[in-house]
Amino acid sequence: HADILCGFEQLYGIRTRDPTLYRPLVEFCRAVPTDIFLRDGQQRWLARELGRGHLPEEIRTEQRHGLIGADWHSRLARRLPELRAELERAARDPLLAELVDFAELRRRLDDFPAETDGSMRQFLRYTVAVPNLVLAARFLRHASGRNEP
Repeated sequence: HADILCGFEQLYGIRTRDPTLYRPLVEFCRAVPTDIFLRDGQQRWLARELGRGHLPEEIRTEQRHGLIGADWHSRLARRLPELRAELERAARDPLLAELVDFAELRRRLDDFPAETDGSMRQFLRYTVAVPNLVLAARFLRHASGRNEP
């Protein structure tokens, strides 16, 4: 797993941190009773209590969550030509042609927004179907032993 994270860092220049790889932290969290994490309906109770007196109250009591993959738009925008090529390549696969609505996926790439509106709906519309199809098509080519361009 660490090798993969290192490879992503080298490819994309973004350092990945995964606290679940730090064994002492995982062991500590497993040893803490569950009601310490959720108490009186308050999520992240322990973290909030540890921040008392060290963080401004508006930060310590913040309820919002950050967006995973917040850079999705810039990552996909620069790869649109590659995604279009992969989509057309996948459309030539007889099995995928029966299963996938390629016209809809082409529309999604054609309608790719110039900038993101920050909505979860837009995030899911563009980050799920086409990238997952590309992965599935690559896997099918690999599993079937095909290497066509």
